[in-house]
Amino acid sequence: MTDTIHQTRGAGAAKTIALSDRDLRDAVRLLNLLLADQVEPDTRTGAVDNVSREDLVERAVSALSKRQRRSAYFPKSFFGEPAWDMLLILYVNERSGTRFTIARLSEQCGASPSTALRWIDILEGGHFVCRQPNPIDQRTVFIKLSDKARDALDGYFSSIVIAPRSEISR
Repeated sequence: MTDTIHQTRGAGAAKTIALSDRDLRDAVRLLNLLLADQVEPDTRTGAVDNVSREDLVERAVSALSKRQRRSAYFPKSFFGEPAWDMLLILYVNERSGTRFTIARLSEQCGASPSTALRWIDILEGGHFVCRQPNPIDQRTVFIKLSDKARDALDGYFSSIVIAPRSEISR
């Protein structure tokens, strides 16, 4: 079964995106993850105060590395969250100034170009990423993390409490 999302861009321009049931389930899961950090900061449990940007990015690097490492042990079809991988990739690489085209982001997250494009459209519709024109090649655009996504990822990674190694080995 395929559902359709109608999206309007600009002055009267409409775009239709066909999503499979799996895409819809993944979208719901991603939005639930992102919206979970929209609660008031005082009510979030486990939030860590005064966490540096470097620590937040290091936590994101660790999360992304673990996600990528699992494909050495399990089939990629077990894990279907390319949008989350895209957000992590953009977040981790933001400080270095690395720019991602749709093709490069697709390759980095391990999704097919058509799947990546659908997810980029969804993330853009939710104001989590934005497209920036490539000043050198008008045929391509760069995908950039939005302030909303950066704030949500900062909140998420600052809420992760790192357990001391003595507790991990138990």
